[in-house]
Amino acid sequence: MHVTVVSSSLDPWTVPGRSDWCGRAGHLRQAVMMLDEAGIRSEAVVPGGADSVESGVPAHRVRVDPAGDPGATVEMLTRRLRALWRDGLPDVVHAHHWTAALAARQAAGSARLPLLLTVFASERESAGDRAAMQRAMKRDADRVLVTGSADHRALLGDGVVPERLDIRPIAVDVDVFRPDGPALRPVDHPRLVTIDGLDPGSGAGHAITALSGVPGAELLVAGGRPAGEPDPDRDRLFALATRHGVAGRVRFVGPVARADVPRLLRSADVVVCAAPKWSAGTAALEAMACGRAVVASSAGPQADVVVDQVSGLVVAPRDDRALLRAVRETLEHRCRREAFGIAGRNRAVAMYDRSAAGGALLAAHRVAAGMRSGESAAAS
Repeated sequence: MHVTVVSSSLDPWTVPGRSDWCGRAGHLRQAVMMLDEAGIRSEAVVPGGADSVESGVPAHRVRVDPAGDPGATVEMLTRRLRALWRDGLPDVVHAHHWTAALAARQAAGSARLPLLLTVFASERESAGDRAAMQRAMKRDADRVLVTGSADHRALLGDGVVPERLDIRPIAVDVDVFRPDGPALRPVDHPRLVTIDGLDPGSGAGHAITALSGVPGAELLVAGGRPAGEPDPDRDRLFALATRHGVAGRVRFVGPVARADVPRLLRSADVVVCAAPKWSAGTAALEAMACGRAVVASSAGPQADVVVDQVSGLVVAPRDDRALLRAVRETLEHRCRREAFGIAGRNRAVAMYDRSAAGGALLAAHRVAAGMRSGESAAAS
């Protein structure tokens, strides 16, 4: 099978600390790497320039402005895809965002190339003509993939045929993220950890606000720019910590290499995932796989990952009082905290193991290809 992955706004090889880093980009990278690990011939057509991070999968960079004119983005992607497919079309296109799907359709012309489309909640918020185009592309796709149940319900309302709609959540390598292994040096006071980054959508500000109601605890905040480099988000969060009187108990640890994330998570008494709007749930899932208790907001797919009162506590997004209560309650009951960790690990292994997720993703590509080829055979 030959697959072309196309995105108009996400660079799957971006890294935490860069302005284009987000959970959606991490999800896309996971999908690309799982195809590669399955031995699928693939390439990615994604945004980027001279400073783009190299990857093991062939990457064709296109200079697009994700916040610019969608028509211009579609035109640039269409030209690049036509050049790439000059010697033959792939078996399936996996598009991230409706503009990427539209470019793939235009580049393929009358060939009716099998199309798999991944949709995130933030891509359903446009109004007017753009919203109509989004809905049309989702209905046109052979398979539509979402990361959570809320998006699944919303897309059914948009008219996507149920048989073509699947939930494909994030996944975790449970052999890398596991309870046993090295951890940061223990301390004699409670330690909270948040690893979703420093930008306003990360929830780090809400974790700092909650810290003000947990005397004696420390908070480790991962992400952002390295120490010594200017970082407006870090400055904003430090000012917030100062206003709450907890600046001395917040440690900004900077960007953390992927290999070191399990070590950081294992050192936590509680991992706080307080995204105010949307989160893929990656940090929560990795913490669960490491056997750590999680306090999380019900923001997007994260609400599916963490089971309230089982693998952690779940609160409404932007509800700082509820977040504080949940953190304090989790810290105050060690046995319950350990029970959350055991249940979280079991859930990660049973439902989110990366090897199983890779097989499911590959199956979705094969189904998309089979649907289109079946339609072609019926037409002939």
